[in-house]
Amino acid sequence: MISRLIDRLSRSWKLSNFLTRIPQKRTIRTTDGTRFWDSDYYRIGQGAYEGYQEQQMIRYLDEFYWKCFFYLSANRINGDYVEFGSGSNIRSFRLAHKYKRLEKLPLSLFAFDSFEGLPEPTGIDGHEAWQKGGMAVSLEEFQAVLAHQGAGPGDFQAVAGFYEETLRDHSPADYGIEKAAFVMIDCDLYASASLALEFVASILDDGSIIALDDWFCFSGDPERGEQLAFREFLVNHPELSVSEFLQFGWHGKSFLVHRPKNKAEKESNLPR
Repeated sequence: MISRLIDRLSRSWKLSNFLTRIPQKRTIRTTDGTRFWDSDYYRIGQGAYEGYQEQQMIRYLDEFYWKCFFYLSANRINGDYVEFGSGSNIRSFRLAHKYKRLEKLPLSLFAFDSFEGLPEPTGIDGHEAWQKGGMAVSLEEFQAVLAHQGAGPGDFQAVAGFYEETLRDHSPADYGIEKAAFVMIDCDLYASASLALEFVASILDDGSIIALDDWFCFSGDPERGEQLAFREFLVNHPELSVSEFLQFGWHGKSFLVHRPKNKAEKESNLPR
């Protein structure tokens, strides 16, 4: 089963010949002789589109993770990578592992996920795109895909369980997390995102990144999903402020955290 999953993921990332070719310059002439440039980008190949979608998702997410980890390295931001929601194609966690190694950052990687898919969406989380059990990846599949990338059991910690069990009434210290340099919220739902944000409030440092993968889901409605959860989080934690950082793909947005009391300490650690 796990080998089939890895094979399916690998095949989904291969583009068809028309997508991998360098687009050739051609022209189209209309009946009145007007000439327009043509390109392979205008070709419609439905059979290859699923692979194209996945490749584009990875492309933009890869650029985002490169920028984030370069930012953490350049600004000497200390802390761990903490991800909430690691299902579907396991894109973000693999990229975190990749750039941790390339940037040689001494951070630990944590994945919090039910590994059973989404919980039952209720109330304002109701949406036809979100169903109980959706986007499920088992813990065994998650570990196998990371192993395929060269990540062993000691390279990350996966915390399995719904957030009502693993986050509520728990603290980051329970899992050995002291500071968070980069928090990825990929929870889709308001209820889950609220629990994840509250969980990390005490471990965010000045300069930490908070990325919200589903910022523009629910049609970008500020009264639903991760947007509502994040706004309420900031109201409940006036000791924190944020500035906009990077948008990624069509769906995600990130912010830099500011905790004023830590600024003097942070500046003293920078090279002169």
